[in-house]
Amino acid sequence: MKHSVTTVCIILFLVNLYGEWQENGIPIRAGENILWNRTAVTLSDNTVIVVWSDARNGNRNIYANKIDVNGNMLWEDGINITNDEYLQINPTAIVCSDNSVIISWVDKRIEFAGDVYAQKISSEGELLWEEDGVPICTANDSFSVYYYTIQIQITSDANGGAYLVWTDARSSGLSDLYGSHILDDGSIAPGWDVNGNPVVSESGTQSQHRLCSDGTNGVIVVWSDSREIASNIYMQRFSPDGTMLWNENGTLLCDGLMTRDKPKVIPDRQGNFIFTWRDKRNESDGDIYAQKIDLDGNPLWGTGLSGIEVYAGDGIQKNPEISCSSDSGAFITWQDNREDYEYSEVYSQKLDSGGALLWNPEGVSITPQLDDYYSYRSFDICK
Repeated sequence: MKHSVTTVCIILFLVNLYGEWQENGIPIRAGENILWNRTAVTLSDNTVIVVWSDARNGNRNIYANKIDVNGNMLWEDGINITNDEYLQINPTAIVCSDNSVIISWVDKRIEFAGDVYAQKISSEGELLWEEDGVPICTANDSFSVYYYTIQIQITSDANGGAYLVWTDARSSGLSDLYGSHILDDGSIAPGWDVNGNPVVSESGTQSQHRLCSDGTNGVIVVWSDSREIASNIYMQRFSPDGTMLWNENGTLLCDGLMTRDKPKVIPDRQGNFIFTWRDKRNESDGDIYAQKIDLDGNPLWGTGLSGIEVYAGDGIQKNPEISCSSDSGAFITWQDNREDYEYSEVYSQKLDSGGALLWNPEGVSITPQLDDYYSYRSFDICK
């Protein structure tokens, strides 16, 4: 268990990682008109590229900056990823195998509902695709007004390109999921439509999606789905050419009459995939469950589609995050109100490759009680 402290981290680990950083942190962007839609990725040399939406020039555009291990800003005030006169918001990013970075965002240059654009930059900050980005989806009303703030999810295709999945309202006005596969040169991969392929187009809403590489240059997508009476968790696997490899409109990960939501997924380094989610089968406050799935979509833990309990005690458990462990298990971290309904703590648990809980069955408290607006995220740093 000597790796456990360094493998599951809260975002605060960055403060102590390098002693040269300022005591109270470094300003990534200081001044007026700061807009805090942001994301960050780590390159192979341990530098970090931070991406955000910024209105310094009167328009809300996408910027990026690179930070070295000593906390130095390497691109002065940041580089402009897109400078169109209309809104660009909610950036997300991934690192490619050559240390280039693909950034995607919601873009309102064509319509207020928003479209999906992307840009690739080198590790030195050079724009590698068209100026102001390449369009991934510009279908009319692909985002309803209600859903325009939902972030696009992105993951690497392991060949210099990326898979993107977004919430899309073009069919019903509600939230469906569409996706695309963009290649290393910014073009759309064969088999994928210009404005994306439907991942799922069912009644109700499909949202809270996450994705990860399937290890064969394809992608796995998981989401919360309200096509039935209560929300359940569905998943899908796509090949590089857009072929659905599991059931059309998704394979059920966990079923039942009570709500399940906030799914997350990681590969386990052995060709399988570990999922976690919030589950209300036992109580309305919610508990934390997990499941392992093989490459064909078959469940490997628990009985049938039940999954396994990570924590099912008193109080509210919500917002699970997951990161890998070096022994093909997983660390699962969640927000927990077992001690106080108003204030949260962050708890964590380690699972081995067979789904056994390796720490205290109650989980391990990572933080003291914090304001319920506190946010955290698990980081996978076992490369």
